[in-house]
Amino acid sequence: MEPSHSGKAEHSSAGAVSPRLVLALATFFCMLAVSLSLYATQPAWWNSRGAVNPGATRNDYAMANEGQLKQFTQQAVKEMNANLPAFGAGNDLNSLVAGWIADYSANGYSAAHPKPSDFQAVNVGQVKYIGGIVWNQLLAAGYTSTLPSWLVVTSSDSQAANLGQLKTVFDFDLTYSSTGSTLPDWWLIHNFGSVLVDGTTVNPNADPSGDGMTNYQNYENGTDPILKDNPAVGLEVSTIVR
Repeated sequence: MEPSHSGKAEHSSAGAVSPRLVLALATFFCMLAVSLSLYATQPAWWNSRGAVNPGATRNDYAMANEGQLKQFTQQAVKEMNANLPAFGAGNDLNSLVAGWIADYSANGYSAAHPKPSDFQAVNVGQVKYIGGIVWNQLLAAGYTSTLPSWLVVTSSDSQAANLGQLKTVFDFDLTYSSTGSTLPDWWLIHNFGSVLVDGTTVNPNADPSGDGMTNYQNYENGTDPILKDNPAVGLEVSTIVR
């Protein structure tokens, strides 16, 4: 499938994108597509949010353009706002997308009147710039413990980026659970060190810290399930060892 140019409910937060403007931008972006991923599997949100076009011919070595980068970024922001509890996509990404949408609205760009620059090639450095914002937010939320090695500035940053490189930037899955749990794998690894604890799955309804908040409530609130985060109980280290 290909990133197209065009989502689960979004968290309400400062810098949230206007649904009306999102629709205006998506109407044009649906014309622009990216091909099927090189990876064996791809994040489910690529399809569900329309970031890729399942009808497009796979060609990850094709040149990526500005419109495709904007579209994938816009859909990634929706996914992060919806499924990265307490963090979302952050002000920088929300503001970036809101600015693009405002530009389209103010200048009357649409499928019938596309913005010419959206068909221009993007270079590796531009793709890395967006990737840096995305992955620093994922790092802050605990999705990853290190930034991708490809974020390092290199002499090739001025070269044209291809669709495979564009997809690499957005290759994250905030909802994947290898056990079918409502708690995603990344959150369990970040907080418990493993998807399984003592060989068993972590119960979303359990309260290991005894602060009155279940594991799932801690997930939704962006709080630590091992520490007592409930103000009524007091912030203390639990007897459970990570």
